[in-house]
Amino acid sequence: MVPSDHDIIFDFRGLAEQMGVLDRIALPLPGVEISPTFGHLGAYGIQFAADAGAGGAPAGRPGGRPLARAHHRRAGRRRPRPGRHRHPDEPPPRHLGLVQHRRLRPRDPRRGPRLPNWTTDFETVEVYNGQTDFCQVLADWLGLLNQGLRITAVGNSDTHGESRAPGYPRNYVRTAGTAAHEVTGAEVSTALREGRSIVTGGAVLDFPFGPGPGDTVVPDAGSVRVHVRLRTPPYTGIRRLVAFHRGAAVFDREAAVDDAAIIDLDEEIAIPVEGDGPLVLLALGNPRLPYIAGGPVFALANPIWIDADADGTITPVGPGPIALLAMSICE
Repeated sequence: MVPSDHDIIFDFRGLAEQMGVLDRIALPLPGVEISPTFGHLGAYGIQFAADAGAGGAPAGRPGGRPLARAHHRRAGRRRPRPGRHRHPDEPPPRHLGLVQHRRLRPRDPRRGPRLPNWTTDFETVEVYNGQTDFCQVLADWLGLLNQGLRITAVGNSDTHGESRAPGYPRNYVRTAGTAAHEVTGAEVSTALREGRSIVTGGAVLDFPFGPGPGDTVVPDAGSVRVHVRLRTPPYTGIRRLVAFHRGAAVFDREAAVDDAAIIDLDEEIAIPVEGDGPLVLLALGNPRLPYIAGGPVFALANPIWIDADADGTITPVGPGPIALLAMSICE
């Protein structure tokens, strides 16, 4: 459990200790969601302080919303663990994110990230906060990856009331722990920094025989072979698997599966690639995940990095347009 409340740090670990559940639940990385005048920022590794205002959360102006001035730098100084930008590109009337506020369009070839008041001092970006914004933010993220920024995609439940079940979407990270309570904060932060994670809404996408997210691969004859496994509960399923290389769709396959099946796909597939750059897999399923107040069934894997010329360096393709396919999750 990696909690973050708006502008306050709560002692969830102390609560779990009182409940006697620390043998089942790990709380390795306390965090806070900072609410400046545009967008939101997640900062992790800030410890709860019982004798400090708001539990030790960064101080803000009256009303609980921190000053926008250099807010990313303040968060950066305070966090020894990965920080992330939330709501990075939301249209009005919702919060204006950092990307939109700076009028940055990573997919536009006429503009780049070298703008006044722009920073790359963040490790992750909240690609899925809601279905309405997902495809717009996905395109922005793919554009940033093309410019050589290794920013890890995450998704978060944003549970703002009893009608919003926690855990949709959620993030899975690579860990050596054999049980949940053995997972450490160092493992979580390392996995996120290295991009060894997936974002999932009711589906689990993994790579049992590699390569997987965060790995670097040299292609063979213009393609990369990846062993993909997709699993869903017996009341839903995956319908489509898409792969983007350097921001362009290079693989698109429909999947006719029985919802009752747990394993929807478990095979090695060949994906065509051309040049250095990120390879991102996106699995799409049923339009709604039953039983919880969630959205569509999907899984998004962070990039496998393609070293096409085998020189040990990923040469960025640079800024350019990102043309997403027509996808049900964008509707």
